[in-house]
Amino acid sequence: MTRDKDPFDELFEKILRDFFDRDGKQGEMGFVDIFEEMWPQFSEVDEELFREAVEKRRSDEGPFRFGFSVRMDQSGEPEIRSFGDRVKDEGRGPLVDVFDEGEQVTVTAEIPGVDEEDISVVVQDSRLLIEAESESDRYYREVELPRSVDRESMDMDYKNGVLSLRFKPK
Repeated sequence: MTRDKDPFDELFEKILRDFFDRDGKQGEMGFVDIFEEMWPQFSEVDEELFREAVEKRRSDEGPFRFGFSVRMDQSGEPEIRSFGDRVKDEGRGPLVDVFDEGEQVTVTAEIPGVDEEDISVVVQDSRLLIEAESESDRYYREVELPRSVDRESMDMDYKNGVLSLRFKPK
């Protein structure tokens, strides 16, 4: 599973390399320099996201949510992930809860009005994709799990519009 190319990827990789050296100490740039460089990209993406949201969403569907997180991975490289509503997809994001219970990772999602055979679940390491579709509803949600799980260990249960998934961690 791959994600769409984010307009911020290249910028944040450069900023994180400039802001932190390999030892995690402050690099060449400071906060003021970083935000001065980022501001034009924020403005450009804000306009683009707003335009897409207006074109793709109806006002009765509630607010549009989008964000991103930036972390340093184990090798010291910046890792940028986006979250929130997918503008390109017309499905609703089901409410999802994730619990790390030590010996298992449990995910519950509210997906009312669909049949169990119309639910698709894809797992890759610590990423979970839930899709479902009925005649009247379409659901789509990507979830970041607290840790990598064994997809072969998945136990799935769907009752009364609630999907329950259980995984053993890797």
